[in-house]
Amino acid sequence: MQEQSMTGAVATYALGLRAEDIPEDVRRHARILAADHIACAFGGSLTPLAASVAEYARFMGAGGDIPVPGMKERLSPAMAAFVQAGFANALDYDDTGSRGHPGSSIFPAVLALGARLGASGGEVLAALVAGYEVNDRVARATLPSPACYAKVHANGSLQAMGVAAACGRLLGLNGDEMLNCLGIAGAMAPVPHAGKFGWEDKSIASVKDNVAVPSENGVRAAVLAKYGYEGSESVLDGEAGFAAMIGSDRCEKSVLCDFSAFSLPRVCLKPYPCCRWIHPALDALRGLMAEHAFRPEDVASLDVATTPPVAARFGRVRARTFLDMEFSTSLTLALALHGVPRERWFERRFWDDSSVRACAANITLTPDEGLWKRFLELGRDSSCVPARLALRLRDGRSFEAECDRASGSFEKPLSPAEREEKWSGLLAPLGRERAARLVETALRFDELENIRELTELFGVA
Repeated sequence: MQEQSMTGAVATYALGLRAEDIPEDVRRHARILAADHIACAFGGSLTPLAASVAEYARFMGAGGDIPVPGMKERLSPAMAAFVQAGFANALDYDDTGSRGHPGSSIFPAVLALGARLGASGGEVLAALVAGYEVNDRVARATLPSPACYAKVHANGSLQAMGVAAACGRLLGLNGDEMLNCLGIAGAMAPVPHAGKFGWEDKSIASVKDNVAVPSENGVRAAVLAKYGYEGSESVLDGEAGFAAMIGSDRCEKSVLCDFSAFSLPRVCLKPYPCCRWIHPALDALRGLMAEHAFRPEDVASLDVATTPPVAARFGRVRARTFLDMEFSTSLTLALALHGVPRERWFERRFWDDSSVRACAANITLTPDEGLWKRFLELGRDSSCVPARLALRLRDGRSFEAECDRASGSFEKPLSPAEREEKWSGLLAPLGRERAARLVETALRFDELENIRELTELFGVA
């Protein structure tokens, strides 16, 4: 193994991590992330996007032994990873890291592969943590400059490395096999697509955060490497390395190779089913609503000062699909004002309701260079997109509120009650008893003798 290379450092870390070396705070957060992922996957399985993904799986030939939340059919490990990732991300309610949605790529692959192998909860824990830690290093090390990021970035593409590391760890690859696994995953990673995300097209693209292909390919890469398939053994290294492959103009070795502390506890849970960049505005609005108890029809106007990129792209007041709603500051604030249950925001009867659209039309977005400067000072973190609200009511009263760090972040974690409210809403269609069993099992997954004890709860009877 190339111990001094970046690829070698990642491979060594992923293979060397042991469950017994994982601190309790990391274990505890991993359990919470597991419950959150499963709840999001079940909730997302009800969306039109999930219906498309499920039909794709059936067309390709459903068959296998891996259950998926919300599907009657069982699938192969790779297909199960793809489908479950698509379900988990559909609502945009899934966890967020320093970039992107790591859990929606990592969990489906590891749970599917773990179920096939009959892996223990401890083995699954070590694989998941390795995946999250590698994902975070790649995400931070390859964060493009603002100028490059404005043209192209690859939040989904970069997740290929974390998934591959997790799956390779779970399969027990040796050093050379893990290098091949990472190289295969890099070659199969989806191209950066954020420049064609849907900002200027008819609608937000269904591929959206692009979490499903990296999840599927992580399983494929690990299994292929296990059986002798080869990939680049230096995929992360050099000027033509993975950073360049995914459209970045930088790769910081000091960040990529530093595994001295765990970053998994900093992965955020989302309290709202929409883009994380909107969350500070929603937090500010929620504070005003709690303090002043006004109704949506009382609102004469609401101006949201925000960073210029958000102001330019997040102001839709009409949605063609529910994905448009997930990236509309105006519509999500209108849904919050109307008190629509968050797990139901995706339903057309809510986001396309005439009163919600009328309310959204009274919400304007204003670019603010000072807030952009603040965003850069906060490290361009996805949970720190500052927003300042100026609300005017029809009775003449005016209120202001500002927020620069979203709830659910490391600094402002969701309370146990807030987590329970989210999961209960998402899992309500399953019935109280089954939902409670799912959450209870997920919150102790690392203690299970066989991870199938958890995954067997996924299937539809």
